[in-house]
Amino acid sequence: IAPHMQYIVDAQCILRIEGTTATVDAWVNGHVLTATKAKVIAELQLKNGSSWIPVAIWTDTQDDFEANVYETKTVSKGCTYRAKATVTVWEGSQSETQTFFTEERTVGSSSSP
Repeated sequence: IAPHMQYIVDAQCILRIEGTTATVDAWVNGHVLTATKAKVIAELQLKNGSSWIPVAIWTDTQDDFEANVYETKTVSKGCTYRAKATVTVWEGSQSETQTFFTEERTVGSSSSP
């Protein structure tokens, strides 16, 4: 059973890799009539052993019901990446935050979309 989101209506993070270019697309939508601010922090992370190292961080903050990050970064063949998104929506002084991750993608792998 998915938890009910009080302020966040929709949020997603997508990682695409074509050749050696990674595209991170992350967004959040709050309630159109009541959300007062929205923020997305998106990270592209590189796998190093059992750890994940941020190689790029992007932020979008809007005094509105939605925010979105759409950015590209050159990546290295044979390396494994994932994207992380932390999204927040405010209604006045109250806020709600979600954090989620994409699946791993290995550059040069046929499994990459």
